[in-house]
Amino acid sequence: MEKNLKKNKLFKEFLKQPFAKHNLEILKLLNNLRSIKTKNKYCLICVKPFKLWQLAKMSGERGVPPKKINKFFKNLEDAERYVFKIRTK
Repeated sequence: MEKNLKKNKLFKEFLKQPFAKHNLEILKLLNNLRSIKTKNKYCLICVKPFKLWQLAKMSGERGVPPKKINKFFKNLEDAERYVFKIRTK
């Protein structure tokens, strides 16, 4: 129970400011999320620099491009929050 409360607090802290300088606990959480296998892992593709990003799923195979999903973001922070939420489900 206490572990879930701590995890929820870390999630909320990250979601509040995705690009802030994070504490060690959040960095550990992010490293765990980033270290999972890449097959079907969600990512973002920059469509227009500084203006538009698209959601995609990684193939997990070297040389095979990510599969683009018809979901676009005009704000990078919102895009990062979205990917974080679906990766932590």
